[in-house]
Amino acid sequence: MGMLPPATHGVSSADTQQTTPANAGQAHQEITPEQALQLTPHPYALMCPPLEDAAFNALTESIGTHGQLFPIIVNARNQIGDGVHRCAACIKLGIALKIEVRDITDDEVLSLVIAANVNRRHLNEAQRAAIAALIRKTANLPPSQKALARLFNVSVRSIRSAERVLEASPDLHQEMMAGKASVHLAENVVNLPDEERAGAIQQIQTADTSKVNGRRGKPTGLRSSRPSQGSSRRGSKAGTHGDYGVVYNALYELPKLLVDHPLDAEGADDLVAELRNAIELIESASQGGGA
Repeated sequence: MGMLPPATHGVSSADTQQTTPANAGQAHQEITPEQALQLTPHPYALMCPPLEDAAFNALTESIGTHGQLFPIIVNARNQIGDGVHRCAACIKLGIALKIEVRDITDDEVLSLVIAANVNRRHLNEAQRAAIAALIRKTANLPPSQKALARLFNVSVRSIRSAERVLEASPDLHQEMMAGKASVHLAENVVNLPDEERAGAIQQIQTADTSKVNGRRGKPTGLRSSRPSQGSSRRGSKAGTHGDYGVVYNALYELPKLLVDHPLDAEGADDLVAELRNAIELIESASQGGGA
């Protein structure tokens, strides 16, 4: 999906001087598509899922029409920290590439990758949690779960779940990265026996997730409880929402629950993140015409 071709190996020092960027620390410069073939994505830059074909084609068309607006950030080892898809698009168009060589560490590349991809691209909850889990596993100085939860706008629990999935089933983690498996679905699948898990992952890969959900029943979520007096007057309204009535009842009970069982700071952060994710899903379903 528009990824860079592998770098050419066995280049002599003379060829390197002619075909690779100048020494680190120099300002913006232009290189040819042939020179760009010597660049490789930094491993951290490959943590985020690639653009879908339609998005990559739109990017390529935009660059062809308006030119490359932002330089490709490259470290001293000719590794791309930001701009993998812009590089691939320019190569496809056969036009010169604008690059900026920086003397940056791997951890600085990681910060660049996080800032660029989280802020610029729409990633769902599972993708954000999966990326955070991968960062925790591969970074030289991995941030805490709480820090990444705030950065990626997910709950600490979601990151913990993604880490468990990554450890138990890298293939399933890849499906989370691709946006095909939600956090809850991945949790259900990773709990299956090995032989069932393989079949479930195959169904996810073929986008047949209805059968996967059926293996363990619906993902656990907000459950209805006996309405309190304060919420009984709302019961008739909640009942008009069919299958979603349980969600309405649970939301009505939430204030009382918070009073009876106060949350600590981390628990409050988790709850807020989960509610934001729920709002994101509702808005997405509404824009798409409903579930």
